Amino acid sequence: MSKVLIYTENPHPRLAYAIRFIQQYNPEHTWVITSSLDEYLNDPGPSINYSKREIKDSEIHYHSSDWLYKDPSSYAQVSVRHTGMDFQLFPNLHDNGFDVFASIFYIIARVEEYLPFEQDIHLRFAATESLLYKNNILELPIVDIWIKRLYHSIETKFNIDFKIKPCNPSWSLGIDVDQFYKYKHKNAFTSVGGLFKSILKANFSESLNRIQVLLFNKKDPYNSYDQIRELNISKKQLRFFILSGGYSDYDKNHSLHHPKVQETLKSLISFSEIGLHPSYSASKSEKELWSEKAELEKCIHLSIEDSRQHFLKIRFPDTYSMLLHCGIKKDYSLGYADLPGFRAGTGRPYFWYDLKNETETNLMLTPFVAMDRTYLDYLKYSPAKTIEHIQKLFETCIHSGGHFHLIWHNSSYDFEGEWKNWNFVLESIITNFKSHDH
Repeated sequence: MSKVLIYTENPHPRLAYAIRFIQQYNPEHTWVITSSLDEYLNDPGPSINYSKREIKDSEIHYHSSDWLYKDPSSYAQVSVRHTGMDFQLFPNLHDNGFDVFASIFYIIARVEEYLPFEQDIHLRFAATESLLYKNNILELPIVDIWIKRLYHSIETKFNIDFKIKPCNPSWSLGIDVDQFYKYKHKNAFTSVGGLFKSILKANFSESLNRIQVLLFNKKDPYNSYDQIRELNISKKQLRFFILSGGYSDYDKNHSLHHPKVQETLKSLISFSEIGLHPSYSASKSEKELWSEKAELEKCIHLSIEDSRQHFLKIRFPDTYSMLLHCGIKKDYSLGYADLPGFRAGTGRPYFWYDLKNETETNLMLTPFVAMDRTYLDYLKYSPAKTIEHIQKLFETCIHSGGHFHLIWHNSSYDFEGEWKNWNFVLESIITNFKSHDH
């Protein structure tokens, strides 16, 4: 185990947060911040100088640009530099270096999302608004890359064994359950109304499928739970996020008290973790969020600590503050609906920094990298191209020692409906993931 001493003239909470984040890439090493020049000068071990001037020969000097300490409103114009294959934020003017600590903080704390931005139809921060997208590096885990290089610099400079430790596990799967069943276990009014609606739209294949499911015991298209179980994913790598309420047009799940839903939930608990999928309307209402969480906990007789926002509706800092107030400890919403990639520059789980209150919280964020509906609705990719692209992202992710969280839906097994020809896509992806397991 090695100790790294970081000298700074401004031991700000943001720097401490960035250092703790860096340390998790190999917790066996200790990182210590000091503002004592005497302590720094007399320490014989690996040393990082985060100030405006060089101090001693045996150090790595990262020039402090002061960007780490600025008010969020000051980040409206952020300087960037591309040098060959490298991308830098807050580059030095006098050399080819950059302020790595300010850069890491800016990306993982999502500083740009505290600034005014053009919202999409669901009032979200879209991928196309992000600095990483605008610089063509959204599909690179740039923070992981920066930190891997930092570790390598320490290893080279001080001639010590100083490598990052890959995430274990290196991947996980989250299944969002917006509706337990497409046709079954709904009231007669809903079922008959749906049938007439499909007939009026001349969608006779759907009409026939609905009749076969309701009257002739054909399997419901959304009843994909056995297929997902048969993927044989370890429980710690598999989560189902359950929509348990809501009053908007986007919230249409069954009652959790329906006997068949109760039976399904009991089955899911046996092979996966369960999380909350707060309703569309709950994204703005702490009262609704509390109610939906309590309802799910009552039905499964377990405490709920994991969550993913329905429609990925995140607003900084309000959404995460609300989740914390409601007892959520882990969130899996940090990614984009419109494009795959690394919204936070990493797929590694990390604690959210509340920029409004300048404090690290105990809410653990697990970013996701890709989602099924992104490829179907936004990118219009074929199943084969989707598999190829997700595999490419996955290999990029694990090359930097990261974690790859994938979103899928139980409804994405509707192979006679909108997911036609997507049979075995998820199975192929998971097989590829497993081939990289140690």
